[in-house]
Amino acid sequence: MEYESGSVHPTEAVSEGWALIKSDYWLFFGMTLVMTLIVIVVSATVGGVVGAISQIVSRGIVAVSAGTPANAASVLVPQLIAQAFSIISNLVTILLSALLTCGIYVALSRKASGGAPEFGDLFAGFKFFQPCFIVALVFTLFQFVIGVTTVLIGFVFGISRFGADVIAPGGKFDPKIFQTLIPAFLAIALFYLIFSLVFGALMFFIYQLIAVRNASAVEAITQSVRAGLRNFFPLIGLFIIEGLIVLAGALLCVVGIFFVVPILMAANFAAYLRVFGRPNNFAQHLPPPPPVFGAQPNSGFSQF
Repeated sequence: MEYESGSVHPTEAVSEGWALIKSDYWLFFGMTLVMTLIVIVVSATVGGVVGAISQIVSRGIVAVSAGTPANAASVLVPQLIAQAFSIISNLVTILLSALLTCGIYVALSRKASGGAPEFGDLFAGFKFFQPCFIVALVFTLFQFVIGVTTVLIGFVFGISRFGADVIAPGGKFDPKIFQTLIPAFLAIALFYLIFSLVFGALMFFIYQLIAVRNASAVEAITQSVRAGLRNFFPLIGLFIIEGLIVLAGALLCVVGIFFVVPILMAANFAAYLRVFGRPNNFAQHLPPPPPVFGAQPNSGFSQF
């Protein structure tokens, strides 16, 4: 699979994305809004059930291990159990987001090919269930490793015991507590920032490749990593610009975020087109062409 190096231009990707969807903006707005609502509702439901179960399990384990030296189990075990159970809720959330995102990219591929996108395209991504499931599983395992790492870092620095009794022992506020915790907060924040940027750039093209090129999970991940490395800093620039756009949307009573999401997804698709171009089978998702008047028997029209 061929791809271009350094062909992503952040500002041009945003403008090209807007040019792509502006005539059907409200259609894509509706699709992204419904996608967001579905993911929120399902995630909250599954997360609530899984969270309740993890609390029950962690309480039972802590009760059994109450005699552990320094009672470390009562601090660390519940958090590790919560991270383990989060695999289920995270997998459901990421998988559902992946399937619906692929559906929007199908609609964008229709639009870019001169076709007419439809609202039903939002659910067209479900036919890519297998590669999306594998990708979601990989992402979930990454999140699990990051979560456990964060818990352990927090435990070492004492953040795991962070609470009212630590902030204000005996009811008196102690500013020295924050002086000892600031390095830990900064270390965790820096770790997340660097990891998020690198991981986001390397995984940037996965869902476009699945939706447009019908790539397998392994092929999509491999090609995305290679193309991401060749376009790393331009993609970081695109992330920064998109972050500023989201911030501007958030300043508009928060709901403005919903209005910029379609533009951001279109910008990501425009960046994909700049790197991978349009494959020979790019029009595979287009509807059949309309009939030509006069081409049908007994139509009453004659062709000139």
